[in-house]
Amino acid sequence: MHAFRLHGAARDLPRTTSTLHTENFVLSWENGRAFLAHDLPLGMIDNGLAQLVADQLGQSPVASTPERLADVITAIVLSTDPDPAAAWTGFYARTLERLSTKREKRGLIDGDQVEVFAAIYRYAAQLVRGHTVLDVASCLGFWPLMLAGRDYEVTAVDTDRRAMALLATMGRRRGTGVRTVVGDATRLPCGSGTFSTATSIHLLEHLDPTEGMRAVDELLRVCVDRVIVAVPFEKEPTAAFGHVRSFDLTALRDLGAAYDGRPDVTGVSVSELHGGWLVLDKP
Repeated sequence: MHAFRLHGAARDLPRTTSTLHTENFVLSWENGRAFLAHDLPLGMIDNGLAQLVADQLGQSPVASTPERLADVITAIVLSTDPDPAAAWTGFYARTLERLSTKREKRGLIDGDQVEVFAAIYRYAAQLVRGHTVLDVASCLGFWPLMLAGRDYEVTAVDTDRRAMALLATMGRRRGTGVRTVVGDATRLPCGSGTFSTATSIHLLEHLDPTEGMRAVDELLRVCVDRVIVAVPFEKEPTAAFGHVRSFDLTALRDLGAAYDGRPDVTGVSVSELHGGWLVLDKP
């Protein structure tokens, strides 16, 4: 078992003496401080951690918010190597290797979030037009790194400064030129018509309907060819991931209908694959 004290948002927890045991974790408290132990093999410490931690610890205070969940994931990653840079480099390498490995089985993929996103990214890559791509709400930036590895010129935008700094570092270490920008999806710090394609994969579920429309409007403003939006389909928003609204095919079609007929949009298509897709084409 790897054991460590949690820091950041995860440390500010209610005082309790209880201990929580799950399949892979032991969570304990002492004087209001949280301690976590895990038995995860190195091969499991990739971007699938978010779902794993949410599934096993999501009902506990330690992972009840996106900030606390991120702190737990960070602590687990850093437990893999005394050198933080080496720990994150390994995390990215394991994740990108799995994302780049095509699964033979067709159809829906259950449970393994890395394989789900591998399928999502493969589909998104087929939709990209042109050579310059803006990705909005990139988080840790696996999708921008994959595009940059295919010789696209990629800019990644996110509100999280730490994530953008980490992505910039990993991009340099991997020899891929991803440009990183800290910015808000509803007020993108980019010029109009700067990119061929603008993508947003799993952002709109974090925004209320008004903010979501503003974000899509901004994606349209900064690209010249195509906007690609992907959302998860959920019955209820997943609070641990910071989701504030849920989508199904009807809700996504309603969103697409709001852009049908606009002079800056020549085509609107909605499809379903591991969630929903909205593609807007420009004149």
